[in-house]
Amino acid sequence: MKFIKIFIITVGMSLLTVGAAMAENSLQSGAKALSFGIADSDILISGRLLLQHDLAVLAGVGFDHSSNNDSTSDYGLTAGIRKYIKTSDLAPFVGGVISYHRNDIIVPTTGGTNVESEKTFALNGVAGLEYFFTK
Repeated sequence: MKFIKIFIITVGMSLLTVGAAMAENSLQSGAKALSFGIADSDILISGRLLLQHDLAVLAGVGFDHSSNNDSTSDYGLTAGIRKYIKTSDLAPFVGGVISYHRNDIIVPTTGGTNVESEKTFALNGVAGLEYFFTK
């Protein structure tokens, strides 16, 4: 279950830059994009900076807090690079993303509370398309 959540956060951060890129509509050196998203109860914030007209760096952060019988806090950080194959209105890209995820579970016990932590590093390949509606 935790792996699925990490995967969704990583993919979501990568894909959410599409919305901001449509508003930008320029694959020019120095162009920036910032995206916000909500997936389930996770909040995702990501950004992109074009170093060249066909090369971008990505960064993102995600977090979540939920409370049922146990209290859970999730934090995630991502960083990556994206290479655009074409820079036309339909711009296919490939790239890679490295991510760190931490999940803290606070479990009430008879003597107080117990904190269980999981930490995960992941390296993912990404591929996709961005379409620019306006010039």
